[in-house]
Order: sequence, then structure tokens, then C-alpha cells
Amino acid sequence: RGLVLRQSADVTPVPIPAYALLAAGVAFAGDLAFWHISIKFTSVANSTLLANLAVLFVTLAVWVLHGQKPTRGFTLGLTAALIGIAMLVASSVQFSSTALLGDLLGVMTAMFYAWYILSVKRLRDAGVHTLHLMAVTTTITAVLLLPVALLSGETRWPHSLHGWGVLLGIAWISHT
Repeated sequence: RGLVLRQSADVTPVPIPAYALLAAGVAFAGDLAFWHISIKFTSVANSTLLANLAVLFVTLAVWVLHGQKPTRGFTLGLTAALIGIAMLVASSVQFSSTALLGDLLGVMTAMFYAWYILSVKRLRDAGVHTLHLMAVTTTITAVLLLPVALLSGETRWPHSLHGWGVLLGIAWISHT
């Protein structure tokens, strides 16, 4: 069964399968979970760089699923970027015994991020309003990440007024 959403009074209702919103929420949760776990095992720079490989996975998915072959220039640029990433990963492995695991988790982050990007595009193309899309997928993500956060053993609450200010500032800036 689908949800019926309206963008405005003069737009016809659009049936949106609930599983499409759930898929976007699961993808976003996977993206955030793998990225944060990755940072524990490799550098923040490697983790973030590898998370941005999502463009590779989006390109591959669009090519395989929709037959949209990437341009030659894009392929050459992507190849150069991949060579640079391989060199970075190879050098980081020499400095840390856990870097390879962290880097692999960074690549998993990119896969989930690509899934999220493709899911959101599908939902937006179907006419889902941005506010509704973000509210539902962010809620699903938060519910899925709550057990991950509880099991992490990390401190979840700031211990000072300054810490609360920083947390609220980041939340306000990131989501507003």
C-alpha cells in the first residue's frame, strides 16, 4: 500500500509506496553508521574521502539499471580519482594495522550513500515534497541508529553547558 501525498492544493495526489521511504531511511542510517564506525579504524580524511566514492556507485547503478553510460571525460576523471584514492589507502595501511578495515567501511559508507541518493531522487521524481521526505527518512534513520548509538558504549550527552551549546548549534546549522 502506498501513501498519498500532496505538494500543494493544485497538484494531484501521488501514490508513494511506503517501502520507498523506508528504503531511503535505511540507506541513510547505513551511510551514517558505517561512516562513524569507519572513523574509529582509519583517519577522518580517509573515511570522508572514501564516503564520497558514492559518485562511482551512483554512476554504476545508473549505467547498469538505466543504460546511461558515463561520458569519456567523466570516466577519465573518475579513473584518475580512483588511482589517487588507491595510493592514499596504500600509504595509510602502512601506518595503521586497522586502516584497511576502516577504509573498507568507508567504501561501504559510499555504497549506502549512493543508495540514499538514488532513493531520494526516485522519491523526488515521484513528487514527494522535500519536507515530508526529510521528516520521514530522518525519523526512520534516527529510530534505526538509536540501538547502534546505545550499543556503541560512547558518551551520548554533553557534560557541560558549552557542550550542549555546540551540540545544539551543530544540529541547528545542519538541519536548518
